[in-house]
Amino acid sequence: MKNKHYDLKKALAITIAVIAATVVTAKFIGLFMGDMSFVPQDPSPPSSTSGLAILGPFFILGMHVVPGAVIGFFLGYFLGFFIDKFFKIEKVSVFKLLFCIVIPAFIVTLPLALKKGASGYADGYAEAVAYAECDQIKVFINKGTIKKEVLENLPNGNRFWPAQSVDVWSDEPPEIHINPYVVRVSSDKVTLSTTSGDLINETPINCSYITEARARTIGFKENEAPFVAVLASLRSTSYRAVLFIYNHKGELVYKEKIKVGCSPQLVSYYNSTDNSESFFVKQGKNCILLYKYNNRS
Repeated sequence: MKNKHYDLKKALAITIAVIAATVVTAKFIGLFMGDMSFVPQDPSPPSSTSGLAILGPFFILGMHVVPGAVIGFFLGYFLGFFIDKFFKIEKVSVFKLLFCIVIPAFIVTLPLALKKGASGYADGYAEAVAYAECDQIKVFINKGTIKKEVLENLPNGNRFWPAQSVDVWSDEPPEIHINPYVVRVSSDKVTLSTTSGDLINETPINCSYITEARARTIGFKENEAPFVAVLASLRSTSYRAVLFIYNHKGELVYKEKIKVGCSPQLVSYYNSTDNSESFFVKQGKNCILLYKYNNRS
C-alpha cells in the first residue's frame, strides 16, 4: 500500500470535481435552508403542482451539481496533463496524494462551501421574505383617492354593471376593450393602453400568476374621464386576487391583494341618491368590499 502510486491526472480530476460539486451543493442547501427558515403569516394555500417540489433536488443535481462536477473533472484532468507534460510527474504516491492534494483540497473546499452556503442562506431567506411580503393580504398602494368599506349586503343602487372578463390561458388575445382604454392581461402583468395602442401603464404582479381578469371603467367623478378598475385573479387554489385602480390619467392610485372565492365578481353601480358611481368586489358570503371615490383627496 505504501508503494502504491496513483495517476496524477485522475487524482486531480476527481479532487477538483468533488470540490466543484461540494461548493455548488452547499449553495443550494443554503438556499433551501434560508427559504425554509422563514415562516410567513397567513400564506396562500399551496398550488396544485406544489407536490412537484419533491423533484427539486433532482433538478438541482441534474442542472447544477453534475455539470459543475463534470467541468471540475476536466479542469483537473487538464491540470494533471499540464503537470505531466512540463514537470514529468505522471504518478503520485499515497503520501503525496494525501498531503499534497486531498488535505489541501479539503482546506480550500471547507471555507468556500461555508461561504457559498451562507450566501445561499441569505438569498433564500431574502427571497422567502420578498415572496411573503407580496403574498400578504393588504393594500400596497393607496394615494388617498380611493376609500374602502366592508359590507354584509349589496349596496342600494339603481343600476348595476358587471365587469368584462378575460381568461389569460384560453382567450386570444387576452384583452378587454373598455372605451377609451384597452386592458391587456398576461400571466405576470396588467397593461393599460389607449385604443390606438399607446402604452399608458404596465403593472407587474411580482408573485404568483394571473389566470383571469375583470375590468371596467368607473365614473367616480361626474364630467371627468373615468377611472379603470382591474381585478386580476391569481391561481385558482390561492383564493387571491389583486385589485388595480388607475385614475383618469392612467396612474396607478390603488393596489390591493384580497382574499376571494372562485371567480370573484367586480361590479359597478350607480347610486341616484348622490349621483355617484362606485364598484364592489364580492369577497365571499356576507362580505362585500365597496370602493368609492374619496372626496377629501
